[in-house]
Amino acid sequence: MEKITRYNCRLLLAAFIKENELTARGVAHAIGCPEASLLRILGSKTKPSDELLKQVGTMIGIGFERYQKLSDSEKNKISEKLGAVGGGTLGFASIAATVSSFGSVAGLSAAGIFLLNSVKYKKLHHRV
Repeated sequence: MEKITRYNCRLLLAAFIKENELTARGVAHAIGCPEASLLRILGSKTKPSDELLKQVGTMIGIGFERYQKLSDSEKNKISEKLGAVGGGTLGFASIAATVSSFGSVAGLSAAGIFLLNSVKYKKLHHRV
């Protein structure tokens, strides 16, 4: 399974936004960061923080609809369980395992998360 890094986050996020017909404002609100910060990342002016990598990776992994239904508490628990982002890299398999450890998230089982994540990443990666 592939990874999200400080270097490919911008490209994956831009492709995810386009693929899902989202806005930077909507995504920024969902992940809990200022829109200006997200725009700087999308514009290659800055790199994402560890926390932003975890939130973006989780959002890409489970999809925007499911992600925005998570409470702030659930998002924080997932982030805490993911732990430190080693070398600015986070594997999608780690995200799927972490999310699945909380049980079914917004109607998607661990197997569903992993399969959905695999298909989505291949589509996004192909666009990048």
